[in-house]
Amino acid sequence: MPRPALDHDRLQRALAALLGRDASAVMARKLGGGVSNESYVIEHAGASYVLRLQRESAGATLDLVEELELLRAVAAAGITAEPLGVDVATGALLTRFVPHAVKWMAQAARDSANIARIAALLRRLHAVTARLREFDPVRYAELYVETAASIARFGARERQLAHELRDLAEEYRADYRASVVCHNDLTAGNILDAGDLMLVDFEYAASASPVLDLASLAAMNDYDQRQCRELLRAYFTTATAPISAAEFAKVVRMVRLIAYFWALASTHE
Repeated sequence: MPRPALDHDRLQRALAALLGRDASAVMARKLGGGVSNESYVIEHAGASYVLRLQRESAGATLDLVEELELLRAVAAAGITAEPLGVDVATGALLTRFVPHAVKWMAQAARDSANIARIAALLRRLHAVTARLREFDPVRYAELYVETAASIARFGARERQLAHELRDLAEEYRADYRASVVCHNDLTAGNILDAGDLMLVDFEYAASASPVLDLASLAAMNDYDQRQCRELLRAYFTTATAPISAAEFAKVVRMVRLIAYFWALASTHE
């Protein structure tokens, strides 16, 4: 079932903590939300901001202070909106509003021209230096599968998928070295297009192989085999990528299974 909306009092307390003004004088409209957060456009004295309020999450996410530090480095590279502060007490993150920015839909993420654009953006992201915990798919698999199993009884299909995820996660951990900053949640809604592309919602970021972000993009936006090949060519800028189509498909499958069990683990009665 969908989670309830975050309460008005929490929003007001977050605004007061981060803007240092009478919250009643601030104009706020809901921008959107999901399982793990809700966001609002905040307008005051001619300035516009985005305020994100976190819910409890089943995921292995960054804490707000870690995320703020990462966002500062990523914003300095022109890849995300400028972060302005966090309020741990209310679970709030405040960033600059990016005017004229449009969130991608999955169809846009599959467009050939846009595949080239997002591949170039990911190369820039992967050049950012920041200290992050390493992505550990075995830990993700254990966390999400155990949490999901505690919420609903698994049938034969779920048990089979859980076993497949564990095998893929162990294979990934053995084969890929953490080497770059990865966003790790490249659903189309986390990609903004304001002429230049930007990324938002870095709470799942981790140090990982670049292959993780490529697989995340492909998995979260339903890439077919042709689009996967285009992505690998665009990112690695060579006719032959250093990962085979078959091996890449395994990482894409792993990401899809992680997302599947994350969704089950994030569902509450």
